Amino acid sequence: MPRRPRLSVPTIFLNAPEGFALWDSEGRLVDRNDALARLFCQEAPSVTDVAESGTEPLFEPPESMAFLGILPPVRAFEGQSASLTVSHPNDTARLFKLDAWPLRNEQNEVIGVLGRFEPVREADLECLADPARLWGSRLQEELVRRRALQKPLGLDSIIGHGPSHDALLNRVQAAIRADCPVVILGERATGRHHLARVLHLNLQKSQGKRLPLIPLDAASLPSEILARDFLGIEPANDAHHRGNPKPVWRIPAGATILVESLAALDPLLQDGIARAQGQVRLLGLAHSRDEIERLEPRFRGKVATIVIELEPLRRRIDEIPMLAQALLDRFQIGSKIRIEGFTAEALERLKTYDWPGNWRELEQILRRIVESAAGPMVEAADIPAEIQGAFGGAWSKPTRSDSSDHLLESALQQASRATVLEALNRFGSNKAAVARALGVSRPKLYRLLAEFGLDSE
Repeated sequence: MPRRPRLSVPTIFLNAPEGFALWDSEGRLVDRNDALARLFCQEAPSVTDVAESGTEPLFEPPESMAFLGILPPVRAFEGQSASLTVSHPNDTARLFKLDAWPLRNEQNEVIGVLGRFEPVREADLECLADPARLWGSRLQEELVRRRALQKPLGLDSIIGHGPSHDALLNRVQAAIRADCPVVILGERATGRHHLARVLHLNLQKSQGKRLPLIPLDAASLPSEILARDFLGIEPANDAHHRGNPKPVWRIPAGATILVESLAALDPLLQDGIARAQGQVRLLGLAHSRDEIERLEPRFRGKVATIVIELEPLRRRIDEIPMLAQALLDRFQIGSKIRIEGFTAEALERLKTYDWPGNWRELEQILRRIVESAAGPMVEAADIPAEIQGAFGGAWSKPTRSDSSDHLLESALQQASRATVLEALNRFGSNKAAVARALGVSRPKLYRLLAEFGLDSE
């Protein structure tokens, strides 16, 4: 019979003012911190009371505590984080907020659930019917808690919440444990490079030594140079490689190679990488699954062992409040002005925009807000006017006239901007491929980028 892992509340939560409880995979309470007993049991007698009565202050042991009947949501045992409001078993007027998160072993199996109990404050009672308002009032503490939980895994810099974010963390942990080639999918500015660095740093940690992360940018350098400097081969002379010795990586053993744009690799370079000998790890960046399908089969089988997809911000609108709070905290480091957070109206303004520029655009907007907001909270009036609305990438300056000519010109500009943005999302930094896809010259492409305000993307 396999031995059960010993579960205990993480040390960082033992002295926390909130109550923490730990259940095993069968729903049995196996550990808790002292604050949990104080929340659910009567207050301990004062020192004076103890002196007069001669009794010692005692808390009820876990076996007899009334909250044993409270279990986390089923979703937590299925591997998803969840929140709910519960009442005290013996006093239904006393409400508690219960947050629950699954705990996993090295095989990614759920072995327990960690729960945090907090009394619902009177100020929050009116918010219980509006989860968005209650969530907005606790952004910062939720952000701190998530970072504390993810820090032991080396994933505290990956910000977000919800089932899709939890699934992303699971895939990242699997990629770290597997130590195999990974392709990171996502549109421009969705955090692909950051995730590549996280994977590389965790690989260093697991091997206990410093290893280089070397970019291979096929969009900026000719394939001949890359093949020569990375593989020691001349692709022009290696077209018929049958019987030729296999190329060998000319970089330190154990290094990680970051292929900046998989779509920009020509077939000969793909073939050379697929045949190369030497212990290296490959991380590839792509914008869509179509790019992976267009790769040479042998190269695709070697580089795309695990595929991790990052969603654009327009599909993560519910996460915008937490992402905005994280950036707000980061930008205020070393600043004399302290802005605590966002009002509910300001958060709604941020959530009605579709963020075509993804993470980079959110960073730019938040920097402007930090520089201009007076505090202590970001108000709706502090949100820049150009992002208020749901048009996102289709937004353009209003025309000077209502004539049909100007309306047609405006529609054509919006359609052209959307087409250019789609090509950029597909080919990223490979401007030559973008120009070819649009059927324009490179100079014309740069003029279009400047005209549509995409040149800084």
